[in-house]
Amino acid sequence: MVAPMLWVLLLTGYPLFAGLANVLNIFLTIPSTVFSIVFRFLVVLLSIIVIISSLVGIGFNRSILFWSMSFVLWVSYSIRFFSEIWQPYMYADSNLMMFVFVGSTLLPYFAFSSKFMLPANDNIVLNWVFYALLLFGIINLYQALSIDSYALVSQLQGRVSFLNLNPITLSFLGSQLCLLAIYRMYHQFISSKISQFDRRNTLEKLGVLVGITLLVLGGSRGPALALLVSLLALAIFSGGFKALMRFGSVIVGLLILSYFSGIFLADKVGLNSFVRFSTILTGDIADDQSSNLRLVVFENAWAQFISSPLLGKSIVVDSLFGSTYPHNVFLEVLMATGVVGGFSLFCLLTLSIVGCVEVVRVYKGHLWIVLLYFQLIVFNSISGNVWGSSSIWCVMCVLIAIGVLPSSRANDRTIPHIVARKLDVRL
Repeated sequence: MVAPMLWVLLLTGYPLFAGLANVLNIFLTIPSTVFSIVFRFLVVLLSIIVIISSLVGIGFNRSILFWSMSFVLWVSYSIRFFSEIWQPYMYADSNLMMFVFVGSTLLPYFAFSSKFMLPANDNIVLNWVFYALLLFGIINLYQALSIDSYALVSQLQGRVSFLNLNPITLSFLGSQLCLLAIYRMYHQFISSKISQFDRRNTLEKLGVLVGITLLVLGGSRGPALALLVSLLALAIFSGGFKALMRFGSVIVGLLILSYFSGIFLADKVGLNSFVRFSTILTGDIADDQSSNLRLVVFENAWAQFISSPLLGKSIVVDSLFGSTYPHNVFLEVLMATGVVGGFSLFCLLTLSIVGCVEVVRVYKGHLWIVLLYFQLIVFNSISGNVWGSSSIWCVMCVLIAIGVLPSSRANDRTIPHIVARKLDVRL
């Protein structure tokens, strides 16, 4: 039970605690940092409990390749990380970076390397994650539209900055909520007729509405692209031309809903998100500050890797406004650890893809994990960092544990065989 709680906390914790801070600040004056500390303390505590449970009973993934590549990646990155976080040119508080990296990334990574991570009933964790995202999506949306209680800090080319939740996180919260809401209606979209939708889908429909509104309100295009990719993957995995056509209609419906959400937000808070999203279609980024920033950062990160390809050079890169992170976890690994860490990451990604194939082939009840993984990969290729993007690493561990099957079928202690026994499925 502890591992699913940790899983839900990692996937929903940041928006959850930011929303909680906003609600309580209506009645009490509590610094938002208090909620951040509580969130990270819970992550550390639950991670330690899962690790201890694995040591004394459950056991860990026995894949030599997984552990060797994990060792090389995290040791090489940690050496670079701890040698630079105290430097004056760092872009964030060094104590916070260290706490986040060790407590919210490394500890959960090893916690989710245990054999037991998800209950046999795959709907339990999915439901927890969806309900948490929906609840705090509604809370954050309400606060965002209540100008008196949720102060707007700035507006820049259609993107709003909030006091307790940055616009990128707000958009990604909406992207996740929309994906899981559509996934929960998966069988109706794929196997049933549209006319068969009924009241049982009320929460899912609400989730789509709230998710799209948050996505447009945050104005971040990375989460929008991540949502499109994950929905396309769901259509492909569903199989057949009919499934692709139905999901094509879903995309059209989401675009229409986004349009009306944009009109509503423009009228409500004077926000014009179309300016930012239109550059996806037009490719005109001449006046788009954030896109120019990303391009400069990506180019400088790649140049930094080329200048020291074997062991890497640094975890920071120059941008238009000083030092920052590369906004791409894969480029960051290359420029911080070189080919050594990059090859290790490539091996881990390969193992995770094996897990994705295994889920699609055998364990389709866990398909939402694969879709979430694709969403996280796209998002962290545009706005992520290695030391703080705990979700993608933990989802990777889960998929690797599912995909790395034993060489002998007599060994039935791995997750796929445990799940198969619960579901009475032959391997």
